Amino acid sequence: TAYEISLGLVGSEMCIRDSAYSAYFEAAIVDGGVRELIGVLAAAREPLSDAQLEDMGLLHHFDALPGASLLFERRELRVQPLHLSLLEWLRETREGDVAAGHCALASSCARWLEGLVGAGSTAAPARSGGVGPTERYALAHGHVHLGLGGDGLAVAGRLWFELLLEERGAGVGGAAPHAVSELSATEACGRWLLAQARAGRSKALAAELRALRDALG
Repeated sequence: TAYEISLGLVGSEMCIRDSAYSAYFEAAIVDGGVRELIGVLAAAREPLSDAQLEDMGLLHHFDALPGASLLFERRELRVQPLHLSLLEWLRETREGDVAAGHCALASSCARWLEGLVGAGSTAAPARSGGVGPTERYALAHGHVHLGLGGDGLAVAGRLWFELLLEERGAGVGGAAPHAVSELSATEACGRWLLAQARAGRSKALAAELRALRDALG
């Protein structure tokens, strides 16, 4: 039938597409910083800016990417893939690199948030101003990357812990009738939550934090 023919054509196109991606990557040397950049680009939840990748020490690897300026391009001051199917292919075929990319992004997001909500910051910025694109990305996606980093989260986890949590002082909680956590939220955590609310993210954040809890066990 026409429907079956269309499915066959779609399947053929996907095979050709995946074969093309494989050919580019097999012909390239993918190691070190190039491998890290690929993992970060595939893990990113939206195209990353030149400034963000420069801050992560990865932008200078762009020209060494497989299919640079074809599979990936620098457009509107961002590094963007030729097609979303490229990111899907990378996530399926390079899972370890993508997990490492989540870890790198989780660490960078913690650093980017420090100026927004950390000890040296003022009150959380208003909805309409005071938050740049880098901080906005970190606010929306940093904790999500934290939940997707797998077993390599030692550095990122420590940075987020130091930003948002602290150990309770001795004797806090006393003989409470219910279990009391040994950790408490920092003032930065309060500012982070306030910034989330002012960005209109309260509902999304609740679901994201449940997913993070499940991921971290």
